[in-house]
Amino acid sequence: MAITIQQMRALVAVADLSSFTAAASHLHLTQPAVSRAIGEAERHLGVVIFDRASRTLRPTERGARIVAIARTSLDAFDRAALQMHDVSSGARRSLRIAALPSIAAILLPGVAAHMRSLDEGTDLQIFTGRAENVNELVASEKVDIGIGVASEGAAVKHFQPLFSDELVCVTSKSHRFNQGAALEWSDLAAETFLRLPSDSSVGKLTWETFEAARAVPREVVPIHDLMSAAGLAAAGVGIAVIPALSVPLTMFAELSYFSIRSPRAVRTIGIASKSALTEHEAVVGKKAREIALKVLSTQPNSPVDGPGPGRRTQVRNVLRGLDREAE
Repeated sequence: MAITIQQMRALVAVADLSSFTAAASHLHLTQPAVSRAIGEAERHLGVVIFDRASRTLRPTERGARIVAIARTSLDAFDRAALQMHDVSSGARRSLRIAALPSIAAILLPGVAAHMRSLDEGTDLQIFTGRAENVNELVASEKVDIGIGVASEGAAVKHFQPLFSDELVCVTSKSHRFNQGAALEWSDLAAETFLRLPSDSSVGKLTWETFEAARAVPREVVPIHDLMSAAGLAAAGVGIAVIPALSVPLTMFAELSYFSIRSPRAVRTIGIASKSALTEHEAVVGKKAREIALKVLSTQPNSPVDGPGPGRRTQVRNVLRGLDREAE
Protein backbone atom coordinates (compact mmCIF):
# COMPACT_ATOMS: atom_id res chain seq x y z
CA MET A 1 0.00 0.00 0.00
CA ALA A 2 1.36 3.44 -0.97
CA ILE A 3 1.77 6.23 1.56
CA THR A 4 -1.41 8.35 1.68
CA ILE A 5 -2.06 12.08 1.48
CA GLN A 6 -3.29 12.00 5.08
CA GLN A 7 -0.05 10.39 6.24
CA MET A 8 1.99 13.01 4.38
CA ARG A 9 -0.01 15.79 6.03
CA ALA A 10 0.71 14.21 9.42
CA LEU A 11 4.44 14.00 8.61
CA VAL A 12 4.64 17.68 7.68
CA ALA A 13 2.53 18.83 10.64
CA VAL A 14 4.61 16.90 13.18
CA ALA A 15 7.86 18.13 11.61
CA ASP A 16 6.65 21.75 11.70
CA LEU A 17 5.20 21.67 15.22
CA SER A 18 7.61 19.15 16.86
CA SER A 19 4.66 17.59 18.68
CA PHE A 20 2.10 14.87 18.02
CA THR A 21 -0.44 16.71 20.17
CA ALA A 22 0.05 20.07 18.42
CA ALA A 23 -0.06 18.37 15.01
CA ALA A 24 -3.31 16.62 15.95
CA SER A 25 -4.88 19.94 16.95
CA HIS A 26 -3.69 21.55 13.71
CA LEU A 27 -5.11 18.71 11.60
CA HIS A 28 -8.33 18.45 13.67
CA LEU A 29 -7.53 14.85 14.54
CA THR A 30 -6.91 12.95 17.75
CA GLN A 31 -3.36 12.44 18.97
CA PRO A 32 -3.61 8.62 18.58
CA ALA A 33 -4.75 9.09 14.97
CA VAL A 34 -1.66 11.19 14.17
CA SER A 35 0.65 8.73 15.94
CA ARG A 36 -0.95 5.88 14.00
CA ALA A 37 -0.50 7.72 10.68
CA ILE A 38 3.19 8.33 11.40
CA GLY A 39 3.74 4.73 12.47
CA GLU A 40 2.06 3.39 9.33
CA ALA A 41 4.16 5.67 7.13
CA GLU A 42 7.35 4.49 8.86
CA ARG A 43 6.41 0.85 8.47
CA HIS A 44 5.52 1.28 4.81
CA LEU A 45 8.76 3.14 4.00
CA GLY A 46 10.90 0.98 6.27
CA VAL A 47 12.62 3.93 7.95
CA VAL A 48 12.37 5.81 11.26
CA ILE A 49 11.20 9.29 10.31
CA PHE A 50 11.16 10.93 13.76
CA ASP A 51 13.67 10.60 16.59
CA ARG A 52 11.47 9.99 19.63
CA ALA A 53 14.39 9.58 22.03
CA SER A 54 15.42 13.25 22.10
CA ARG A 55 13.68 15.87 24.24
CA THR A 56 12.51 17.68 21.10
CA LEU A 57 10.70 15.64 18.47
CA ARG A 58 12.74 16.06 15.30
CA PRO A 59 13.04 14.20 11.98
CA THR A 60 16.00 11.87 11.54
CA GLU A 61 18.42 12.64 8.69
CA ARG A 62 16.52 10.48 6.21
CA GLY A 63 13.26 11.51 7.82
CA ALA A 64 13.95 15.16 7.02
CA ARG A 65 14.38 14.28 3.35
CA ILE A 66 11.11 12.34 3.38
CA VAL A 67 9.29 15.27 5.02
CA ALA A 68 10.69 17.62 2.34
CA ILE A 69 9.36 15.34 -0.41
CA ALA A 70 5.98 15.12 1.33
CA ARG A 71 5.81 18.92 1.61
CA THR A 72 6.51 19.39 -2.12
CA SER A 73 3.99 16.70 -3.04
CA LEU A 74 1.30 18.29 -0.87
CA ASP A 75 1.91 21.71 -2.44
CA ALA A 76 1.40 20.22 -5.90
CA PHE A 77 -1.65 18.21 -4.79
CA ASP A 78 -3.37 21.18 -3.16
CA ARG A 79 -2.78 23.40 -6.19
CA ALA A 80 -4.08 20.68 -8.53
CA ALA A 81 -7.18 20.27 -6.36
CA LEU A 82 -7.89 24.00 -6.59
CA GLN A 83 -7.45 23.95 -10.37
CA MET A 84 -9.82 21.00 -10.74
CA HIS A 85 -12.38 22.82 -8.62
CA ASP A 86 -12.05 25.90 -10.84
CA VAL A 87 -12.56 23.84 -13.98
CA SER A 88 -15.56 21.96 -12.59
CA SER A 89 -17.23 25.10 -11.25
CA GLY A 90 -16.43 27.27 -14.26
CA ALA A 91 -14.70 29.79 -11.98
CA ARG A 92 -12.11 32.17 -13.37
CA ARG A 93 -8.54 31.18 -12.54
CA SER A 94 -6.15 33.62 -10.93
CA LEU A 95 -2.44 33.51 -11.67
CA ARG A 96 -0.31 35.72 -9.42
CA ILE A 97 3.10 36.68 -10.81
CA ALA A 98 5.87 38.61 -9.07
CA ALA A 99 8.68 40.03 -11.20
CA LEU A 100 11.57 42.45 -11.23
CA PRO A 101 10.39 45.91 -12.38
CA SER A 102 12.22 45.68 -15.71
CA ILE A 103 10.77 42.20 -16.34
CA ALA A 104 7.28 43.45 -15.51
CA ALA A 105 7.62 46.41 -17.86
CA ILE A 106 9.21 44.65 -20.83
CA LEU A 107 8.08 41.01 -20.77
CA LEU A 108 4.82 40.74 -18.86
CA PRO A 109 2.61 42.90 -21.12
CA GLY A 110 3.26 40.46 -23.97
CA VAL A 111 2.87 37.50 -21.62
CA ALA A 112 -0.47 38.83 -20.36
CA ALA A 113 -1.76 39.37 -23.91
CA HIS A 114 -0.69 35.86 -24.89
CA MET A 115 -2.35 34.28 -21.85
CA ARG A 116 -5.59 36.12 -22.53
CA SER A 117 -5.56 34.93 -26.14
CA LEU A 118 -5.25 31.34 -24.91
CA ASP A 119 -7.78 31.51 -22.08
CA GLU A 120 -9.93 34.52 -21.28
CA GLY A 121 -10.87 32.84 -17.99
CA THR A 122 -7.46 33.49 -16.41
CA ASP A 123 -7.02 36.63 -14.33
CA LEU A 124 -3.40 37.75 -14.04
CA GLN A 125 -2.21 39.65 -10.99
CA ILE A 126 1.25 41.20 -11.30
CA PHE A 127 3.46 42.34 -8.43
CA THR A 128 6.90 43.95 -8.69
CA GLY A 129 9.89 44.05 -6.39
CA ARG A 130 13.62 43.51 -6.13
CA ALA A 131 15.09 40.02 -6.47
CA GLU A 132 14.80 39.06 -2.79
CA ASN A 133 11.25 40.44 -2.58
CA VAL A 134 10.16 38.40 -5.60
CA ASN A 135 11.49 35.16 -4.12
CA GLU A 136 10.05 35.95 -0.69
CA LEU A 137 6.61 36.42 -2.25
CA VAL A 138 6.93 32.99 -3.87
CA ALA A 139 8.20 31.35 -0.67
CA SER A 140 5.35 32.80 1.38
CA GLU A 141 2.82 31.73 -1.30
CA LYS A 142 1.56 35.27 -1.75
CA VAL A 143 2.16 34.71 -5.47
CA ASP A 144 2.18 31.56 -7.58
CA ILE A 145 5.41 32.19 -9.50
CA GLY A 146 8.18 34.76 -9.66
CA ILE A 147 10.36 35.88 -12.56
CA GLY A 148 13.75 37.16 -11.47
CA VAL A 149 17.14 35.93 -10.31
CA ALA A 150 17.84 33.08 -7.91
CA SER A 151 18.17 34.06 -4.25
CA GLU A 152 20.09 31.96 -1.73
CA GLY A 153 18.08 33.19 1.24
CA ALA A 154 14.53 32.46 0.04
CA ALA A 155 12.87 29.06 0.51
CA VAL A 156 12.03 28.64 -3.17
CA LYS A 157 11.85 24.97 -4.15
CA HIS A 158 12.20 25.33 -7.91
CA PHE A 159 14.12 27.76 -10.12
CA GLN A 160 14.06 27.15 -13.86
CA PRO A 161 16.49 29.32 -15.91
CA LEU A 162 14.84 31.13 -18.81
CA PHE A 163 17.48 33.37 -20.38
CA SER A 164 20.74 35.19 -19.75
CA ASP A 165 20.91 38.98 -19.36
CA GLU A 166 24.31 40.64 -19.81
CA LEU A 167 25.25 43.96 -18.22
CA VAL A 168 26.19 46.77 -20.62
CA CYS A 169 27.64 50.23 -20.12
CA VAL A 170 25.67 53.36 -21.03
CA THR A 171 27.18 56.79 -21.61
CA SER A 172 26.28 60.12 -23.15
CA LYS A 173 26.61 60.42 -26.92
CA SER A 174 29.56 62.77 -26.47
CA HIS A 175 31.52 60.56 -24.07
CA ARG A 176 35.10 59.65 -25.00
CA PHE A 177 34.18 55.95 -25.00
CA ASN A 178 32.52 56.54 -28.35
CA GLN A 179 35.98 56.46 -29.88
CA GLY A 180 36.59 52.85 -28.80
CA ALA A 181 34.97 49.46 -29.01
CA ALA A 182 34.17 47.04 -26.19
CA LEU A 183 35.25 48.09 -22.69
CA GLU A 184 36.89 46.50 -19.68
CA TRP A 185 35.84 47.12 -16.09
CA SER A 186 39.08 48.99 -15.48
CA ASP A 187 37.92 51.51 -18.14
CA LEU A 188 34.72 52.06 -16.18
CA ALA A 189 36.61 52.49 -12.90
CA ALA A 190 38.38 55.54 -14.28
CA GLU A 191 35.05 57.36 -14.70
CA THR A 192 32.42 58.85 -12.40
CA PHE A 193 30.19 55.85 -11.83
CA LEU A 194 26.41 56.00 -11.30
CA ARG A 195 25.87 53.19 -8.81
CA LEU A 196 22.58 51.35 -8.36
CA PRO A 197 21.70 50.12 -4.83
CA SER A 198 23.79 47.17 -3.67
CA ASP A 199 20.64 45.28 -2.63
CA SER A 200 19.33 45.25 -6.20
CA SER A 201 20.28 42.34 -8.48
CA VAL A 202 22.04 44.65 -10.94
CA GLY A 203 23.82 46.68 -8.27
CA LYS A 204 25.05 43.54 -6.51
CA LEU A 205 26.31 41.89 -9.71
CA THR A 206 27.97 45.13 -10.82
CA TRP A 207 29.98 45.52 -7.63
CA GLU A 208 30.89 41.84 -7.51
CA THR A 209 32.27 42.13 -11.04
CA PHE A 210 34.24 45.27 -10.20
CA GLU A 211 35.82 43.36 -7.30
CA ALA A 212 36.56 40.34 -9.50
CA ALA A 213 38.25 42.65 -12.00
CA ARG A 214 40.17 44.33 -9.13
CA ALA A 215 38.84 47.70 -10.21
CA VAL A 216 37.27 50.39 -8.00
CA PRO A 217 35.50 53.43 -9.50
CA ARG A 218 37.35 56.65 -8.68
CA GLU A 219 34.09 58.45 -7.92
CA VAL A 220 30.64 57.05 -7.16
CA VAL A 221 27.26 58.77 -7.39
CA PRO A 222 24.48 56.73 -5.70
CA ILE A 223 21.25 56.40 -7.68
CA HIS A 224 18.06 54.43 -7.06
CA ASP A 225 16.71 53.17 -10.38
CA LEU A 226 17.55 52.42 -14.01
CA MET A 227 15.64 55.39 -15.38
CA SER A 228 17.68 57.79 -13.25
CA ALA A 229 20.84 56.03 -14.41
CA ALA A 230 19.88 56.55 -18.05
CA GLY A 231 18.94 60.21 -17.62
CA LEU A 232 22.05 61.13 -15.63
CA ALA A 233 24.32 59.23 -18.01
CA ALA A 234 22.78 60.99 -21.01
CA ALA A 235 23.39 64.34 -19.27
CA GLY A 236 27.07 63.51 -18.85
CA VAL A 237 26.97 63.27 -15.04
CA GLY A 238 28.64 59.87 -15.18
CA ILE A 239 28.46 56.42 -16.75
CA ALA A 240 26.24 53.54 -15.66
CA VAL A 241 25.78 49.80 -16.06
CA ILE A 242 22.36 48.36 -16.90
CA PRO A 243 21.02 44.96 -18.03
CA ALA A 244 20.79 44.50 -21.79
CA LEU A 245 17.11 43.59 -21.40
CA SER A 246 16.46 47.07 -19.95
CA VAL A 247 17.82 48.93 -22.98
CA PRO A 248 14.30 49.57 -24.39
CA LEU A 249 13.39 51.38 -21.14
CA THR A 250 16.21 53.88 -21.77
CA MET A 251 15.20 54.91 -25.29
CA PHE A 252 13.98 58.27 -23.97
CA ALA A 253 17.62 59.29 -23.40
CA GLU A 254 20.40 60.02 -25.88
CA LEU A 255 22.78 57.20 -24.97
CA SER A 256 25.54 55.05 -26.37
CA TYR A 257 25.74 51.38 -25.39
CA PHE A 258 28.90 49.32 -24.94
CA SER A 259 29.67 45.70 -24.26
CA ILE A 260 31.86 45.14 -21.20
CA ARG A 261 34.45 42.40 -21.45
CA SER A 262 37.04 40.98 -19.10
CA PRO A 263 35.02 39.70 -17.38
CA ARG A 264 31.52 39.63 -18.76
CA ALA A 265 28.81 40.14 -16.15
CA VAL A 266 25.69 38.07 -16.75
CA ARG A 267 22.65 37.44 -14.58
CA THR A 268 20.41 34.43 -15.16
CA ILE A 269 16.71 35.24 -15.24
CA GLY A 270 14.41 32.37 -14.34
CA ILE A 271 11.00 31.37 -13.06
CA ALA A 272 10.70 30.51 -9.36
CA SER A 273 7.97 28.41 -7.75
CA LYS A 274 7.33 26.35 -4.62
CA SER A 275 6.31 23.27 -6.60
CA ALA A 276 6.43 21.95 -10.14
CA LEU A 277 5.01 24.41 -12.68
CA THR A 278 1.41 24.02 -13.74
CA GLU A 279 0.54 24.07 -17.43
CA HIS A 280 -0.39 27.78 -17.29
CA GLU A 281 2.76 28.70 -15.38
CA ALA A 282 4.95 26.83 -17.86
CA VAL A 283 3.32 28.80 -20.69
CA VAL A 284 4.21 32.05 -18.87
CA GLY A 285 7.86 31.02 -18.70
CA LYS A 286 7.98 29.95 -22.34
CA LYS A 287 6.40 33.18 -23.58
CA ALA A 288 8.59 35.38 -21.33
CA ARG A 289 11.69 33.72 -22.74
CA GLU A 290 10.46 34.10 -26.31
CA ILE A 291 9.87 37.84 -25.83
CA ALA A 292 13.25 38.27 -24.10
CA LEU A 293 15.03 36.65 -27.05
CA LYS A 294 13.32 39.01 -29.44
CA VAL A 295 14.16 42.09 -27.33
CA LEU A 296 17.80 41.11 -26.83
CA SER A 297 18.35 40.28 -30.50
CA THR A 298 16.81 43.42 -32.01
CA GLN A 299 18.27 46.19 -29.83
CA PRO A 300 19.63 49.31 -31.50
CA ASN A 301 23.32 50.00 -30.88
CA SER A 302 23.98 46.33 -30.15
CA PRO A 303 26.42 46.01 -27.25
CA VAL A 304 28.34 43.27 -29.05
CA ASP A 305 31.24 44.74 -31.01
CA GLY A 306 34.04 43.33 -33.09
CA PRO A 307 34.30 39.98 -34.90
CA GLY A 308 32.42 36.86 -33.95
CA PRO A 309 28.74 35.88 -33.76
CA GLY A 310 26.16 38.63 -33.62
CA ARG A 311 23.88 39.40 -30.71
CA ARG A 312 21.06 37.17 -31.98
CA THR A 313 23.38 34.15 -32.34
CA GLN A 314 24.97 34.75 -28.94
CA VAL A 315 21.61 34.94 -27.18
CA ARG A 316 20.37 31.78 -28.87
CA ASN A 317 23.55 29.94 -27.87
CA VAL A 318 23.07 31.06 -24.26
CA LEU A 319 19.45 29.88 -24.26
CA ARG A 320 20.47 26.48 -25.66
CA GLY A 321 22.98 26.20 -22.84
CA LEU A 322 20.34 27.05 -20.25
CA ASP A 323 18.05 24.43 -21.79
CA ARG A 324 20.71 21.80 -21.23
CA GLU A 325 21.17 22.94 -17.61
CA ALA A 326 17.44 22.71 -16.93
CA GLU A 327 17.06 19.20 -18.36
